[in-house]
Amino acid sequence: MYPEESIQGITDHRQWWEEDDGKTSCRGRLCHAFVPYVFQTPLTLTPVGRPNPTEHHEVDAKIEQIRIGQRNRLRMLPVAALPLAGEKELYTVYKAKTRPCLILGDSWCDLPAEMCQKGRPIFQKTSTVIVAPYFGVSQDGTRAGFPPEFVDRVRRGMYPQFFWDVLPHSKKESFLFFAHAQPIGKHHDSLDLTKFKLSASALTIIDEWLAWYFTGNMPIDGLLYDARELLLL
Repeated sequence: MYPEESIQGITDHRQWWEEDDGKTSCRGRLCHAFVPYVFQTPLTLTPVGRPNPTEHHEVDAKIEQIRIGQRNRLRMLPVAALPLAGEKELYTVYKAKTRPCLILGDSWCDLPAEMCQKGRPIFQKTSTVIVAPYFGVSQDGTRAGFPPEFVDRVRRGMYPQFFWDVLPHSKKESFLFFAHAQPIGKHHDSLDLTKFKLSASALTIIDEWLAWYFTGNMPIDGLLYDARELLLL
Protein backbone atom coordinates (compact mmCIF):
# COMPACT_ATOMS: atom_id res chain seq x y z
CA MET A 1 0.00 0.00 0.00
CA TYR A 2 1.25 3.44 -0.92
CA PRO A 3 0.50 6.69 0.94
CA GLU A 4 -2.17 8.93 -0.54
CA GLU A 5 0.45 11.68 -0.88
CA SER A 6 2.16 9.82 -3.72
CA ILE A 7 1.61 9.20 -7.42
CA GLN A 8 0.92 5.52 -6.73
CA GLY A 9 -1.52 6.24 -3.92
CA ILE A 10 -3.56 8.90 -5.70
CA THR A 11 -3.89 6.85 -8.90
CA ASP A 12 -5.05 3.85 -6.80
CA HIS A 13 -2.39 1.50 -8.19
CA ARG A 14 -2.20 -0.97 -5.32
CA GLN A 15 -0.69 -3.52 -7.68
CA TRP A 16 2.19 -1.30 -8.72
CA TRP A 17 4.70 -4.17 -8.71
CA GLU A 18 3.98 -7.74 -9.73
CA GLU A 19 6.04 -10.92 -9.66
CA ASP A 20 7.50 -12.46 -12.81
CA ASP A 21 9.47 -15.71 -12.74
CA GLY A 22 10.59 -15.33 -16.35
CA LYS A 23 14.30 -15.32 -17.13
CA THR A 24 14.24 -12.72 -19.90
CA SER A 25 14.53 -8.95 -19.60
CA CYS A 26 11.66 -6.64 -20.52
CA ARG A 27 10.56 -3.05 -20.09
CA GLY A 28 9.56 -2.36 -16.51
CA ARG A 29 11.65 -5.21 -15.05
CA LEU A 30 13.56 -4.52 -11.84
CA CYS A 31 17.19 -5.58 -12.03
CA HIS A 32 20.62 -4.94 -10.53
CA ALA A 33 23.60 -3.57 -12.45
CA PHE A 34 26.90 -1.80 -11.94
CA VAL A 35 26.05 1.88 -12.27
CA PRO A 36 28.72 4.61 -12.36
CA TYR A 37 28.43 7.84 -10.45
CA VAL A 38 28.17 10.50 -13.12
CA PHE A 39 30.08 13.69 -12.41
CA GLN A 40 30.18 16.84 -14.50
CA THR A 41 33.84 16.40 -15.40
CA PRO A 42 34.98 12.86 -16.32
CA LEU A 43 38.17 11.17 -15.16
CA THR A 44 40.67 9.42 -17.40
CA LEU A 45 43.31 6.76 -16.82
CA THR A 46 46.57 8.14 -18.22
CA PRO A 47 49.62 5.86 -18.64
CA VAL A 48 52.75 7.79 -17.58
CA GLY A 49 55.55 5.21 -17.81
CA ARG A 50 56.61 1.59 -17.54
CA PRO A 51 58.26 0.04 -14.48
CA ASN A 52 60.11 -2.21 -16.94
CA PRO A 53 60.86 -0.50 -20.30
CA THR A 54 60.73 -3.82 -22.16
CA GLU A 55 57.42 -5.01 -20.65
CA HIS A 56 54.47 -3.60 -22.58
CA HIS A 57 51.79 -5.28 -20.47
CA GLU A 58 52.69 -3.33 -17.33
CA VAL A 59 52.36 0.41 -16.90
CA ASP A 60 52.33 3.13 -14.28
CA ALA A 61 49.23 5.28 -14.62
CA LYS A 62 47.49 8.18 -12.95
CA ILE A 63 43.83 9.17 -12.72
CA GLU A 64 43.11 12.77 -13.63
CA GLN A 65 40.32 15.00 -14.89
CA ILE A 66 39.89 15.28 -18.63
CA ARG A 67 38.16 18.23 -20.23
CA ILE A 68 36.46 18.14 -23.61
CA GLY A 69 38.72 20.94 -24.85
CA GLN A 70 41.78 18.75 -24.27
CA ARG A 71 40.68 15.87 -26.46
CA ASN A 72 42.94 16.83 -29.37
CA ARG A 73 46.02 17.28 -27.17
CA LEU A 74 46.06 13.83 -25.57
CA ARG A 75 49.11 11.72 -26.22
CA MET A 76 48.62 8.28 -24.69
CA LEU A 77 51.58 6.04 -24.01
CA PRO A 78 51.12 2.80 -26.02
CA VAL A 79 50.21 -0.06 -23.70
CA ALA A 80 49.50 -3.59 -24.94
CA ALA A 81 47.00 -4.24 -22.13
CA LEU A 82 45.13 -1.00 -22.88
CA PRO A 83 44.71 -0.92 -26.66
CA LEU A 84 43.36 2.24 -28.27
CA ALA A 85 42.28 2.84 -31.84
CA GLY A 86 43.84 6.16 -32.68
CA GLU A 87 44.67 9.30 -30.75
CA LYS A 88 41.05 10.30 -30.20
CA GLU A 89 40.27 7.32 -27.96
CA LEU A 90 40.98 7.25 -24.23
CA TYR A 91 40.03 5.31 -21.10
CA THR A 92 37.62 6.92 -18.67
CA VAL A 93 37.37 5.95 -15.00
CA TYR A 94 34.23 6.02 -12.86
CA LYS A 95 33.37 5.05 -9.32
CA ALA A 96 30.47 2.60 -9.54
CA LYS A 97 28.06 0.71 -7.32
CA THR A 98 25.67 -2.18 -7.75
CA ARG A 99 22.23 -0.58 -7.74
CA PRO A 100 18.65 -1.64 -8.35
CA CYS A 101 17.59 -0.38 -11.76
CA LEU A 102 14.45 -0.21 -13.85
CA ILE A 103 14.66 -1.35 -17.47
CA LEU A 104 13.25 1.50 -19.57
CA GLY A 105 14.11 0.21 -23.03
CA ASP A 106 14.58 -3.35 -24.28
CA SER A 107 13.94 -3.28 -28.02
CA TRP A 108 16.52 -5.18 -30.05
CA CYS A 109 16.15 -6.50 -33.58
CA ASP A 110 18.37 -9.18 -35.05
CA LEU A 111 21.07 -7.61 -37.19
CA PRO A 112 21.74 -8.52 -40.83
CA ALA A 113 24.59 -10.91 -41.60
CA GLU A 114 26.97 -8.19 -42.78
CA MET A 115 26.82 -6.55 -39.33
CA CYS A 116 27.70 -9.79 -37.52
CA GLN A 117 30.80 -10.69 -39.50
CA LYS A 118 34.05 -11.29 -37.69
CA GLY A 119 36.16 -8.16 -37.49
CA ARG A 120 33.34 -5.66 -37.10
CA PRO A 121 33.60 -3.46 -33.97
CA ILE A 122 32.00 -5.18 -30.98
CA PHE A 123 30.11 -2.02 -29.88
CA GLN A 124 28.18 -1.96 -33.19
CA LYS A 125 26.55 -5.30 -32.50
CA THR A 126 26.41 -5.45 -28.70
CA SER A 127 22.89 -5.95 -27.36
CA THR A 128 22.00 -3.52 -24.57
CA VAL A 129 19.10 -2.39 -22.43
CA ILE A 130 18.48 1.16 -21.21
CA VAL A 131 18.13 1.36 -17.44
CA ALA A 132 17.61 4.08 -14.83
CA PRO A 133 19.10 3.50 -11.35
CA TYR A 134 17.42 3.79 -7.97
CA PHE A 135 19.07 5.70 -5.11
CA GLY A 136 18.18 5.09 -1.48
CA VAL A 137 16.35 7.94 0.24
CA SER A 138 17.05 7.36 3.93
CA GLN A 139 19.74 9.22 5.86
CA ASP A 140 20.90 6.45 8.19
CA GLY A 141 24.57 7.25 8.71
CA THR A 142 25.75 4.87 6.00
CA ARG A 143 24.49 6.94 3.07
CA ALA A 144 23.97 10.61 2.29
CA GLY A 145 20.29 10.10 1.48
CA PHE A 146 18.02 13.08 0.94
CA PRO A 147 16.43 15.66 3.29
CA PRO A 148 12.88 14.69 4.38
CA GLU A 149 11.39 17.91 2.99
CA PHE A 150 12.89 17.17 -0.41
CA VAL A 151 11.67 13.57 -0.28
CA ASP A 152 8.13 14.83 0.32
CA ARG A 153 8.31 17.12 -2.72
CA VAL A 154 9.64 14.31 -4.93
CA ARG A 155 6.91 11.94 -3.71
CA ARG A 156 4.34 14.50 -4.85
CA GLY A 157 5.90 14.67 -8.33
CA MET A 158 7.64 18.05 -8.32
CA TYR A 159 10.85 17.18 -10.22
CA PRO A 160 10.95 15.38 -13.59
CA GLN A 161 14.37 13.80 -12.97
CA PHE A 162 13.27 11.99 -9.77
CA PHE A 163 10.46 9.49 -9.21
CA TRP A 164 9.66 8.25 -5.68
CA ASP A 165 8.92 4.58 -5.07
CA VAL A 166 9.17 1.74 -2.55
CA LEU A 167 11.09 -1.21 -3.98
CA PRO A 168 9.34 -4.55 -3.49
CA HIS A 169 12.42 -6.59 -2.58
CA SER A 170 13.68 -4.19 0.11
CA LYS A 171 10.55 -2.26 1.20
CA LYS A 172 12.72 0.88 1.33
CA GLU A 173 11.98 4.28 -0.14
CA SER A 174 14.03 5.05 -3.24
CA PHE A 175 14.30 7.61 -6.01
CA LEU A 176 14.31 6.45 -9.62
CA PHE A 177 16.85 8.80 -11.19
CA PHE A 178 15.97 9.39 -14.85
CA ALA A 179 18.89 11.80 -15.27
CA HIS A 180 21.28 8.84 -14.94
CA ALA A 181 19.56 6.59 -17.50
CA GLN A 182 22.20 4.64 -19.45
CA PRO A 183 22.88 1.52 -21.54
CA ILE A 184 23.89 -1.73 -19.85
CA GLY A 185 25.11 -4.82 -21.68
CA LYS A 186 22.34 -7.36 -22.08
CA HIS A 187 24.34 -10.20 -20.53
CA HIS A 188 24.03 -12.21 -17.33
CA ASP A 189 27.43 -10.92 -16.19
CA SER A 190 26.16 -7.32 -16.45
CA LEU A 191 22.47 -7.59 -15.62
CA ASP A 192 20.93 -9.45 -12.67
CA LEU A 193 17.15 -9.71 -13.08
CA THR A 194 14.87 -9.77 -10.05
CA LYS A 195 11.48 -11.48 -9.96
CA PHE A 196 9.61 -8.14 -9.95
CA LYS A 197 8.34 -5.93 -12.73
CA LEU A 198 5.95 -2.99 -12.99
CA SER A 199 2.33 -3.73 -13.74
CA ALA A 200 1.02 -2.59 -17.13
CA SER A 201 -0.78 0.41 -15.62
CA ALA A 202 2.29 1.40 -13.59
CA LEU A 203 4.47 1.24 -16.70
CA THR A 204 1.99 3.54 -18.47
CA ILE A 205 2.57 6.19 -15.80
CA ILE A 206 6.35 5.75 -16.04
CA ASP A 207 6.08 6.27 -19.81
CA GLU A 208 4.16 9.51 -19.22
CA TRP A 209 6.86 10.56 -16.75
CA LEU A 210 9.57 9.81 -19.31
CA ALA A 211 7.77 11.98 -21.86
CA TRP A 212 7.77 14.80 -19.30
CA TYR A 213 11.46 14.33 -18.51
CA PHE A 214 12.67 14.13 -22.13
CA THR A 215 10.41 16.79 -23.67
CA GLY A 216 9.37 19.04 -20.79
CA ASN A 217 5.74 18.37 -21.70
CA MET A 218 3.30 16.11 -19.88
CA PRO A 219 0.33 14.48 -21.67
CA ILE A 220 -2.68 16.36 -20.31
CA ASP A 221 -5.01 13.44 -21.04
CA GLY A 222 -2.96 10.97 -18.99
CA LEU A 223 -3.17 9.79 -15.39
CA LEU A 224 0.00 11.58 -14.33
CA TYR A 225 -1.18 15.09 -15.18
CA ASP A 226 -4.31 14.93 -13.01
CA ALA A 227 -2.45 13.19 -10.16
CA ARG A 228 0.21 15.90 -9.98
CA GLU A 229 -2.42 18.63 -10.06
CA LEU A 230 -3.97 17.19 -6.89
CA LEU A 231 -0.68 16.39 -5.11
CA LEU A 232 0.81 19.84 -5.65
CA LEU A 233 -2.20 21.81 -4.42
